[in-house]
Amino acid sequence: MLGIRALKKLPLMVSLVVGASLGWWGHRTLFLNEMTSLKQQHADQLVVINQKAQSEMLAVVQQMKAAQNRAAQLDEYYSGKLADVTEENTALRADIAAGHRRVQIAAANLAGCQLTQNRDTGTGSVGDGTQIELTAKAGRTIYDIRGGIIRDQAKLDYLQQYVREIVRQCKPQ
Repeated sequence: MLGIRALKKLPLMVSLVVGASLGWWGHRTLFLNEMTSLKQQHADQLVVINQKAQSEMLAVVQQMKAAQNRAAQLDEYYSGKLADVTEENTALRADIAAGHRRVQIAAANLAGCQLTQNRDTGTGSVGDGTQIELTAKAGRTIYDIRGGIIRDQAKLDYLQQYVREIVRQCKPQ
């Protein structure tokens, strides 16, 4: 009796096992399809992020190269300007040392902002000393001071322009 009952239940049990297997297989296939779809979406998102990062990095590199070129141009311009003025100052100093030039300081009437030699005094006299002549050593010292002032001014001009460039680069565009 036990065997007949088991045989009557056998189709039910086989159908349950087959149904469960088909259900498990269908669910697994659906799950794998969803995973494949999610992996593809993730890969697509990574490609988009990578492309955006590369384009931004390229833009930053180009901006940096442009800034370096502008800095090099600034440096070249102000270095050339400084070299020219230094060369002129050296030539003037050499002329003073050789006696080809003299340094004279004109007396000024500071209240009227006019040089005394340009002032109408009526008749000229020996007491109208309009210029003071300096010794060669004092003249060289004057040109040394002038050269220092010129170098300092050139450095300040360069630094001011450099700061302007940096500020311009840092401003959001």
